[in-house]
Amino acid sequence: MKSNNNGCDQMNETLGQRIRRLRKERNLSQTELGNLVGVTISWISTIEQDRSTPSAELLAKLADTFKIPIRELLQNEDQHMELVSRIKLVEVLLETSKSKEAEQVINNVLKHPELSTNQHDILTVYLAESKYQQKQPNESLEILLPLIHTLEVNNHHDAYLLAQVRNQIGKAYTILRQYTNAFYNYQKAYDYSNRFEFNVLSAKICYNLGVALMIKGRYEDSISHLQSSFDFFERVGDLKSLGQVYYEQGLAYKNMKEYSKAIDCFEHAKVILNSHNLKIFSAIVQHTIASVLTLEKNPDQAIQELTSCLPIFEEENDYPRMILIHTKIANAHLQKRDFNRAALSLNDALNLVNKYQVEKNHPSTGELYKYFGQYYYETGNYSKSIYYASKSFEIFDRIGFIRDQIQAMKISTDAYQRLGQFDKAFVLERQRCELFEKLQLDGVKSHEKID
Repeated sequence: MKSNNNGCDQMNETLGQRIRRLRKERNLSQTELGNLVGVTISWISTIEQDRSTPSAELLAKLADTFKIPIRELLQNEDQHMELVSRIKLVEVLLETSKSKEAEQVINNVLKHPELSTNQHDILTVYLAESKYQQKQPNESLEILLPLIHTLEVNNHHDAYLLAQVRNQIGKAYTILRQYTNAFYNYQKAYDYSNRFEFNVLSAKICYNLGVALMIKGRYEDSISHLQSSFDFFERVGDLKSLGQVYYEQGLAYKNMKEYSKAIDCFEHAKVILNSHNLKIFSAIVQHTIASVLTLEKNPDQAIQELTSCLPIFEEENDYPRMILIHTKIANAHLQKRDFNRAALSLNDALNLVNKYQVEKNHPSTGELYKYFGQYYYETGNYSKSIYYASKSFEIFDRIGFIRDQIQAMKISTDAYQRLGQFDKAFVLERQRCELFEKLQLDGVKSHEKID
């Protein structure tokens, strides 16, 4: 009977009473709880006496401290929160990657009879973001594409909302590796963002556009947009975002063969990411440094550093990254002319592709086939070299990685020449030249637009 009464009591608890009970169950004083969530003892006391309602940010901190879902903390209390506060709660949940909880709140708030058209549109974008965070890009696009069509057909006046929707569409297409569509939407988002004061959304758009430009091989334009993002995150002290921008800048400088600048960016990124205990991102930086910069000077050291990253990515079930590392280790062995070990590493990567059914259109698979092509070329098996290099540049063509496509096509071109099939070599070389011209033309158009 006692437990039943306690159960009934808990069902009838106010939010303040619930917070007090959860605090006491964890043997925390009001002072200790206040210190953990960053507020004063008097504010905790006020909340527990139901004389004030905690903000959305504080609710999220309390739920994290109590190690319970925010819905368990609120139960039905969010139904009594002001509409603006409930929308703010959604924002906090999304910012802390609690997408499933956010989706539940969104679906409830969308039924609110006093919801304005603008609030409905904002919540629709948030619903798409929750789908995106749950790795459901197609569902996200199903929500966003009709919305942006309606907004633009009706000449919607809110540039911020339009930029937000286009940026979100770009993110969904990026997950789907439809990089041409992603770039188009990031560019549209950037155009809209020029209509309002530079803010955190502007910085995120510049970052996404910078990465998309790098994929297209337009490194100078990429660095320009990444720098705009960098300046904002540095000004507001967002170190995690700053570390990610440093990393992307390093990649751009590496691709431009400005290695001293690349090393500087990578080292800054690693320091920041390590300080935030983001070991997965730190491992990504380390693997990039090893596979590109250390490899040039010391292949053996590069192999050691790359190998040390494998357990981290295995722990995260990041099989595409593991495939890429095995491929880079194979490249190091190729540079040492150690073809036996190169073959072993390439086959380790291929086994991962088959075992975990990594998508055939994934960039890591394209990179693997490219180095298979290089391996067979250097060991004199030119027919197999053409076979794998062709598979590689077909993947890069589908996902819009133009510079990688050009590199893979060169392997096939050289192999055709070795076989004396000069007509096929000529056709491929002409296609490579056309791709180079496309890259240069895209760059010229971009500068004209910026000017």
